[in-house]
Amino acid sequence: MGTFSKVLFPGLRLGYAVLPPELLDPVLTMRRLTDWHPATLYTGVVTDFLNDGHFGPHLRRMRRRYTAARDALADAISAHLSPWMEAEVPEQGMKLIARLRPGLSDRDVEAVAARRGIAVRPVSPMHIAAPPLQALMLGFTGHEPGALRHAASELGRILAITVPECD
Repeated sequence: MGTFSKVLFPGLRLGYAVLPPELLDPVLTMRRLTDWHPATLYTGVVTDFLNDGHFGPHLRRMRRRYTAARDALADAISAHLSPWMEAEVPEQGMKLIARLRPGLSDRDVEAVAARRGIAVRPVSPMHIAAPPLQALMLGFTGHEPGALRHAASELGRILAITVPECD
C-alpha cells in the first residue's frame, strides 16, 4: 500500500494497494462501502501517466532534485551551523535530522528560527524515551538548494547572536 502524494504531489490524495488475487474482491468491496466518490478523473490521469512510461523518468528526476537539495542543506549545516548542530544525512527521503550539541534545546532553536521566518521542527516532542533527543527535523524537498543555503546561513547568523556556541 502506498500513496502518490509524495512522488507526484500532496493534493492528489490518491493511493494504491498491490494485493494477492484472493484479497482483491474483499478489498474492492470494502472500498465501495467506505468511499462512494473516488477521484475518477485523477485516477485516469495517473493511470495514463503510468501506462505511457512517464513515472520512471519522473522519479529519477525527483531523486536527482532531492539529492541536490539534501546535499546543499547538509553542506550548509556543516558550513554555517556546526557550532550548534550536526546533520545526519539520510541516503534517501525528504527530511534530515540535525542533532543539537549538548546543552541546547530544540524548542529554543525553533523559537529563534521562527522569529526570522525559518521553519524548523523540534524532535523532542516526538521522542518517547527520556531524556528526549534534542534535534531538528528539516525538510529539504520543497526548496531550491540556494534557498536552503541562505536559510542555514541566516540561522547561523541569528544563533551566533542569541545562543552560545557549544563544544
